[in-house]
Amino acid sequence: MHLSKDLREFVELLNSNEVEKLIRNKESTNRAKDRADAEELRKRQD
Repeated sequence: MHLSKDLREFVELLNSNEVEKLIRNKESTNRAKDRADAEELRKRQD
């Protein structure tokens, strides 16, 4: 299955942080916020 680069990085971050569950508000469509959250995970990883 082909994943976009962003999605692949997001999944890798989840896996590397041993995230077991992801809760998402179905009304949340703010991609800028999603990216900021993913960036915060990346910073915590370093």
